[in-house]
Amino acid sequence: MVVIVAILLTVVASTACSIGKALQKEATSNLPKFSLDNEKVIQQYRQSGTWLVGVALDVGGGIVQTVAFAMAPVSLLQPVSGIGLVGLALYSHFYLRENLRSEEWMAVGIATLGTVGLGSTSGGGVEQEEAQPGAIRMLFTLLVVGYGVVKMTGVRERYMKGQKGLSKVSAALYGLQAGGCFGLSASTIRTGFIMASSRRWTWAPFGLICGVGLSSYGFVLQTCGLKEGSAVIVCTCVAVVAMVVGVVVGILGLGESMPSSPGSLVVRLCSWACIMYGVVVLSGGVKVVRELIAAGIGLIPARYWHHVPDGIAVKMKNWMNSVQHDQGLPEKHAAATHVARD
Repeated sequence: MVVIVAILLTVVASTACSIGKALQKEATSNLPKFSLDNEKVIQQYRQSGTWLVGVALDVGGGIVQTVAFAMAPVSLLQPVSGIGLVGLALYSHFYLRENLRSEEWMAVGIATLGTVGLGSTSGGGVEQEEAQPGAIRMLFTLLVVGYGVVKMTGVRERYMKGQKGLSKVSAALYGLQAGGCFGLSASTIRTGFIMASSRRWTWAPFGLICGVGLSSYGFVLQTCGLKEGSAVIVCTCVAVVAMVVGVVVGILGLGESMPSSPGSLVVRLCSWACIMYGVVVLSGGVKVVRELIAAGIGLIPARYWHHVPDGIAVKMKNWMNSVQHDQGLPEKHAAATHVARD
């Protein structure tokens, strides 16, 4: 019963966070790019009522989510957080009067079915309580995943150097890093509660402090991403990466077990797939997948393009231009394609 309550709290929290992100995106359309170094910019954000409501919903959802993580495994709850886009879709339909297409209604139903499936395979939390991983294993997993999230900063900065205007690639990178921060936040909070139960109680507040810090940094990255480019790209990256990080850290680092029976295991995997499908469709479907692929191609360093045949390079450039009108290939590669055309 405790796990079911945690899942319900996660649904409420993720819905609040998703609606909060939508309000923040609406507000940033009339605000300058967020910067912690510019007091005037910060003041403009503070004076934006829509942005403040969005942040309040986002933060409030995060607090409720923290309570849920104290009650159930992160590998079970983090995928459920993707259901927040379902809540956002329903909010848009009934409150904002934005009609949903038939495939979007189908995605709402499939994602909801996935959430119910996760609840049916929770096992009441018995399996997870038996797992007591070592402190070194938990901390090492968090550090490895955290290192990957930190390295994303260098990738983003190298890409953005020399870029002019808005870019879907940089928006995607902001979303990926923000999602990593949110996933790590959930994992560190859960780690703190686990270690507090078997070691010193001080691990619980330490985990909460680390989780709040990671979430706060994630909010900053998310805000920059929403201002930089497409909200669809940012929200999709945040939801998918947070889900993956939560599952990986939960299973590998925190020793959270999968269902023991083959039937329950299949249901758990299918439930993850259903939620992932719902997230992608509600975020833009095939279009957003194509944009993410194009964004990924745009990250390939220029030195590697010299090894790509000119004919293939031209086709890739044309395809990328058809997907992202404001995004071209790296400068050296673009030159190669001009040579190929001549």
